[in-house]
Amino acid sequence: MSSLKSPYLITLADGSKIAPKGIGQVSLSPMLNLKSILFVPNCPFNLISLSQLTKSLICLVTFNVESCVIQERGTGKMIGIGHEFGGLYYFGMQPSASCVAVLSPKLLHDRLSHPSLSKLKLLVPSLKTLEELGCESCQLGKHVRSSFPKKTEKRCNSVFTTIHSDIWGPSRVTSFGFRYFVTFIDEFSQCTWVYLMKDHSELLSIFVSFFNEIHNQFGKTIKNFRSNNAKEYFSFELSSFLSSQGVLHQSACPHTP
Repeated sequence: MSSLKSPYLITLADGSKIAPKGIGQVSLSPMLNLKSILFVPNCPFNLISLSQLTKSLICLVTFNVESCVIQERGTGKMIGIGHEFGGLYYFGMQPSASCVAVLSPKLLHDRLSHPSLSKLKLLVPSLKTLEELGCESCQLGKHVRSSFPKKTEKRCNSVFTTIHSDIWGPSRVTSFGFRYFVTFIDEFSQCTWVYLMKDHSELLSIFVSFFNEIHNQFGKTIKNFRSNNAKEYFSFELSSFLSSQGVLHQSACPHTP
């Protein structure tokens, strides 16, 4: 498309005038090439002038109820056909080979919602010779979490070596103002301690009390403290206390039991 040498206005059927933005040519089919086509972005339809068509192509145009046929004047060979719809005759345009984008197998795979390679070959026969298709999203989506063993082979060899902790709550119904509870489970003996809490902030004082009780009553020191990644377990105060007592804090991976 090129710009017009001298701008002018086109009068539409409703009397309004509009200015074309450029001029070029359009190929409706290999036998039907239209030249001097005006580019009018605001025009709702692509219109063909019959007088210009017959002059430029030296052709015959025949109308009937269902179609409009364009023929070469000398040979009578049909070079174009339009079909009637809503009182207008429409001509289809074949896409030019230079305008057809060549999509990569990966892009087709993404746009078709990541089918398997065998399904992709059925959907796109031109890819039947494709041997592999590397898709990082498919590989990550098919990864599964490693299951925890039903029974642990190696456990602690003494009490209070490892303590597991978790917080539950808030409860819909409070009991004496308590809405949470925190558990401490000894891995070796499976003995469990449960403490009620009104707020998460009470975790530090409860754990310090539990730590001192174990030390004074049993003469043992907690070596490993395991919890999830809740922020209460990683407060500055609790982390400082664990560090000062030489307790190793271990956290579980996200979204795991």
